Amino acid sequence: RRRRDWARVGPRMAAYPGRLREYARYRTRVRRIEWGHVLVRAEGDGRVQSATIAACGPDWAPTGRERTFAVDAVCTAYGFLPSTDLARALGCELRGDAVAHDEDMATSVPGVFVAGEAAGVGGADLAGVEGELAGWMAGAHAHRGGGAHPDLPALRAGRAKLAGFAGILAELFDPRPGLAGLAAADTVVCRCEDVTQGEIDTAVARGASTMAALKVVTRCGQGPCQGRTCERLVAARLPEAPARYSTRAPARPIPLDVLIKAAE
Repeated sequence: RRRRDWARVGPRMAAYPGRLREYARYRTRVRRIEWGHVLVRAEGDGRVQSATIAACGPDWAPTGRERTFAVDAVCTAYGFLPSTDLARALGCELRGDAVAHDEDMATSVPGVFVAGEAAGVGGADLAGVEGELAGWMAGAHAHRGGGAHPDLPALRAGRAKLAGFAGILAELFDPRPGLAGLAAADTVVCRCEDVTQGEIDTAVARGASTMAALKVVTRCGQGPCQGRTCERLVAARLPEAPARYSTRAPARPIPLDVLIKAAE
């Protein structure tokens, strides 16, 4: 991010002094920041030995000269992706990457409520408040609520405030489209099945126009992660969006010994 991006959200950040103090503690441990740059390459023989960065524009596409540093490790993060598998399997509508919901955490499917990361990435504090709110409302829906919440408006207001901070972080750090330009034809997109961007583009050029077709032709999304890692990247190669893999059981792969122990 660029300094000007932080300056733009500064007034809204002032409403969260605790978060700002936490950020200040982090900064005391960071020796140097290269503002407005993106990682374009990591190279080495058997292990990473160098990393190359370049200045980027507002869409995060590299625009400036490159600089290379000798490094021992590289850590990258390009946003979070909510786990929506269960909600999608139940037919819940999505809003962007998260499950759509109202102020009481009710989804588009009557009787189905959502809380935590599936409702949008916002951290443990937000997830806790949403869980309490969704629990009360689900109980009321089932006529087993045990009475009204002692202060439902305050709970809703607390959730809205925490969600506001999550919105600021999303505005700052959600991946920008310019990052897509970093991938080359030999870049592995589906790591489970070792499928490259070139193979995906070739399949699209030959007529694969849906996620299901790409899965059949290239095996993208057929690995252990069931497409959770590559779904967004593969969808970006299709001419029409949004696109997703279909949901299927199991929602998460479970080792057989875990099932056996549970049965015993």
